[in-house]
Amino acid sequence: MPHFILKLNKRNLEIAEAIKKVADGVKVEVLEDGIRASFDYGLDISRLELGSAGVNLTTSQWSALAREIKRTLVGAKVRDFNSALIGIHPLKTERIYIRLDPLEKALIADAAKIEQKTITDFIRAAALRMAEEVFDREALKKMRERKEAGEGSAPAYVS
Repeated sequence: MPHFILKLNKRNLEIAEAIKKVADGVKVEVLEDGIRASFDYGLDISRLELGSAGVNLTTSQWSALAREIKRTLVGAKVRDFNSALIGIHPLKTERIYIRLDPLEKALIADAAKIEQKTITDFIRAAALRMAEEVFDREALKKMRERKEAGEGSAPAYVS
């Protein structure tokens, strides 16, 4: 799981707690020597969304925060940085190889071009979308099965 570690002080603790509140999937742990912020997906740290913890930072403090994150970052990369945003994206290290015939590849390449994406990004997005649909369909199926099982057997009452 990607993470970074901030020095343990009051300001950084406020920043880490603010990040946890505004970003999904962020876990904050106070360690002996620092504050570890872990996250599942990409993370955009916005000064405005951090509230007073971010707005009260000077430009040099904001830059120092970005340097500290970048220096301690594991499993991810700072891809965007400006005066209002630090964008962190997980490293993509796993590969899937597929074989296509030339017509299939041409079709995918043309669709990716229309979407203004690389073939890799297009296939990744399509595969993830399909995976989510499969899990949603499976959850719905299980919910229906539970409902049908509950409707078919009325509770027995003892008088």
